[in-house]
Formats: sequence, C-alpha cells, structure tokens
Amino acid sequence: MKKDKYIYPTTTHKGETVYRLTIPYNGKWIYITQSTDKTVLRKIRDEIIVQDYTLETLQEYKRDYHHKKMSMKHIVEYTVSKGKKRYMIHHSRDGKTHHHGSYNTLHEAQRVRDCLVENDWDETVCPVSVNHRGPRNPLNRYISRDSNGRYVVARSFRGDDGVYKRVVFESGIRSLSDARCLRDWWVDHEWDWSSIDLA
Repeated sequence: MKKDKYIYPTTTHKGETVYRLTIPYNGKWIYITQSTDKTVLRKIRDEIIVQDYTLETLQEYKRDYHHKKMSMKHIVEYTVSKGKKRYMIHHSRDGKTHHHGSYNTLHEAQRVRDCLVENDWDETVCPVSVNHRGPRNPLNRYISRDSNGRYVVARSFRGDDGVYKRVVFESGIRSLSDARCLRDWWVDHEWDWSSIDLA
C-alpha cells in the first residue's frame, strides 16, 4: 500500500495546505477527517483498513475525528513486543494515579476515556479492558478475559511442592460487573469450594 493512500492535499481559504482522509466504500468516497499532519491521518487510516469496516464504522470514525485533533488527554502510548503500540488510560485523583486498562488502538482508548470522563470515571458503566500491561486495577483483581472475550475469575494457589497452580472458579461471564460480583462472592467465602450449595 502506498504511504499516503487515501490522503489528499487541499488548500484552505487562508491558503494553508491541509490533508484530507477519505475511505472508499461501495463505490463512494467517505470523508473522515483532515489534518496538517499526515502521520495522524495515516494512523487513523491504518486502524480502519485492517478491519472489515462498514459504512457505520466509517461514520463513527468521522464523528470522532471530524474537525478535531486526536486527543491524548488521560492516554499514554507505549510499545510492546515487535514495536506494537498500545494505549493505556489513566487519571489522577486525591494524589493517586488510577489505571483503566490498555487498548490496541487509540480510537478504542479514546471512546472508553470519553465514557469514563462523562461518568465520573465509573468503570461499571464503561467497556473497560481488564487485560493490560502496567499497574493492575485493583477493581479487576482475579479477573481476566479468555480468547472469546468472556470474563474469567481465577486465582493462583501455591501447592505443597511450592509450585503455583491457577484455578478457575468462574468462566464464560458476559459482563465485567457480573465478573466482579462473582469474584467478590468467592473472596467473601475465602475461595472455599465447600461453601457452594449444590442442593
């Protein structure tokens, strides 16, 4: 793919050169956004074209990026293996830094960040990632996600031989709030299988 594919220069009424990002869909060109920085547009374009995008996807990107810069407020970009980028959300309150997951794309991180800001950083109403590098969110302790995106409650125990073994207590959970409720139940019952009423 050409370096600046789908990115075209144009001139404003002030004589400034800006670049427009337009993506083809069903024989039509869908305008997404514009910027003086082609690097920004390349990032957005690459995020879009790697997925099986629909018209709704393009319109969503357009709403998010039209006439505004890609805000990095409360978002930190970092590099994992093989130069891959991830984006972590964080904010400070009462002198402490709180982390809210990390995400594969800046677009995804921005959507979750915006939801958190609008809801006073309440993770129970926003699609926060629980699998991330960096400081772990204590609200999600013992919770992870499986390959299908479902939540799992699991804990590691040290055996008599000194080797730690991971034990899964709950799996296939659809929502993070449900996973937290189940995790809290197991913590309250000290992870004791005998506390389950099988009658």
